[in-house]
Amino acid sequence: MDCSVVYDDLLAACDQQGFVCLKIRLAGDPNNPEQVDLRGYGSSWKEPLKHPWQRRCLRQKLRVIDRNGNSGQLALFGTPWAWKDAVPDTTMYVYAQVTQWNQEISIGKAVFLDKAQAGRVAPVYTGIPGQVSGASVRQLVDFLFEPEHLELALQASSELIEQECAMDDGQIMALVDCANPDRLPLKDLCQRGQLRLDDVLYQLHRPDTVAHGLAARYCANRICALALQVQAMIQNERPEHPLSAIAEPAQMRELTLRALARIEQSSGFACTANQRDVALNVANDLCGPTPLCGLLSGEVGAGKTVAYLAPAVAAHWAGAKVVVTAPTLLLADQIAGELITMFGQSVQIQRVEEGGKIHNDQAILVGTESLGSICARQNYQANVVIFDEQHKMHTGLKNQLIGPFTHRLEVSATPIGRSLALSMYAGMRTYTLNQQPVAKSISTMLVDTSDRRATVAAIARAIANGKRAAVILPRVQLQQNSGLSEASGRSAGAEEPTQTVANAMRTFELFDAAFPGKVGLLHGSLDNPTKRKVLDLFRKNVTPILISTTVMETGISVPDISVIVIRNPERFGAFQLHQLRGRLARQGGQADCFLFADDLKSLSEDTLTRLRSVESTNDGYELAVLDMINRGAGELSGRDQSGATTTVFKLINWSMTDWLLDENARFDLSLTHSDEVHPQPEARTRNAGQVALF
Repeated sequence: MDCSVVYDDLLAACDQQGFVCLKIRLAGDPNNPEQVDLRGYGSSWKEPLKHPWQRRCLRQKLRVIDRNGNSGQLALFGTPWAWKDAVPDTTMYVYAQVTQWNQEISIGKAVFLDKAQAGRVAPVYTGIPGQVSGASVRQLVDFLFEPEHLELALQASSELIEQECAMDDGQIMALVDCANPDRLPLKDLCQRGQLRLDDVLYQLHRPDTVAHGLAARYCANRICALALQVQAMIQNERPEHPLSAIAEPAQMRELTLRALARIEQSSGFACTANQRDVALNVANDLCGPTPLCGLLSGEVGAGKTVAYLAPAVAAHWAGAKVVVTAPTLLLADQIAGELITMFGQSVQIQRVEEGGKIHNDQAILVGTESLGSICARQNYQANVVIFDEQHKMHTGLKNQLIGPFTHRLEVSATPIGRSLALSMYAGMRTYTLNQQPVAKSISTMLVDTSDRRATVAAIARAIANGKRAAVILPRVQLQQNSGLSEASGRSAGAEEPTQTVANAMRTFELFDAAFPGKVGLLHGSLDNPTKRKVLDLFRKNVTPILISTTVMETGISVPDISVIVIRNPERFGAFQLHQLRGRLARQGGQADCFLFADDLKSLSEDTLTRLRSVESTNDGYELAVLDMINRGAGELSGRDQSGATTTVFKLINWSMTDWLLDENARFDLSLTHSDEVHPQPEARTRNAGQVALF
């Protein structure tokens, strides 16, 4: 806010365009001079209320006067109670628009200022909703800009920025200056011949001019982008290691082609050219001196399992230790079963259960999140680790299993925000599967209770044609998982909520009455043997209708599911809905997905937009990008894998399109030696009276 000129004459302020800083006084009520002159209104400005001190008062006009006695009306919104004890003739400062119409002066869009803000360019602090107010941030900044605190505050802040960017002051500002657009000639603004971080910080909070403040904010934005890019580089890049290479490239290619041939022979289906290319590319990348950091993003049903199992088996045949992890017991069982079916005795496989031990460290180990602690206890170090359905894995597990020479491949149709963000920077190798091995056509329809009969009829037709149908119910509440317990079949500390189970039971009873003997029930609170039995009966088409919670989401493959009904889809993220839809038509053909809401008219605009996006596209990667843009990419170097991304400047408002999807906003890190640990900066000295812009 440019408050460098303070107007104490309302008529003079009317001649100015845009916002101005005003010095005004509260006018007294002619009928009660001890109270301010405040008129209250309801939902419009048409008719004033009898008195403003009531709940119906949603907006007010507060009469103010200038030094010449000219009066104006200050428009206010919200409740009037803050003005109940206001005293007439009190001086206040506002930053507002001033207009005159029919001799009446109106003051709108006002921001109230402290006296210290008047007479200078004042930054606006928005705060963080629910955490800290803008006023509190400003008070803290004012405290730190007192002479006895300023030098230490600038030095500590500069050192924090250097730490986040992993480079020194000069390197940071050189990169920011190189990326500067022509409209902000930073060097022309520099007062000391060299841009420095403390100059940016000083002008960000105490700008000499609006141009200086905007230039400082630009620098702060670019520093945030630089810090995030460096964090991504650190996460993605792996140093070379003598034990990295699994085998010679020619040998790995031969073994991978042999594995693909075994898969085709056992399944009766030919691999797609896309699957073959991805498998061979992964195999080749396992032969380099640098451990692989890879993301395999494949459309649901495109055969990701084949694409990663072939090079995994090839690595096993070459003598490497291989681990495959899955987020659920049922998916881990499925992967182990597919390995046995495809390769038989030619591959050693151990399905490592919760609480179990590694009995054969040369076998391909298949398990859930419990594998992390088991491997740590037995000092087992894998050469290759594959995280299937990586969007369900927490970062702690990933860090547990990865050693200095371990190749890491994450697999998902809908990558979690953090992994998707990291894949857009150098250092992470991406592989894409977008060719379906079988022809399929899936129709997605967003419906509500008015379409109940059509939905039930679609299920009945599927059963009559020998197909399967699934009804998916949401969890009533989602709790954080600290790990997965296979022994109980439940997430540790996160048992399926009682209400969720009750809803599933109620739905099961309704369907069982309509389709007696043909309905199964699957939810997270069942013990493991029961889960396996229910899913086995569904696979064998003994119970062709399955009522399930989101246990069905993660990669479970059952042939000939031709109808899926997802209740209360507004409770799911876009990528969850896509994963559930991916259970359909696994062997090809036509299938229908019903997103079944209670009442479409009651859903918010944002929710409807999300559901319509799922309805209109079958592209999981596109939905993952949309989810990342809407929810955020989480912490690139922390545990949060989605949600808000914290930057070094906490109050900078970021969007994914600002710093992630715009490749032109990236820095050329080859201009500096960012891989070197920068020295601790020397203590700085500043002349408090010195004009420092840059």
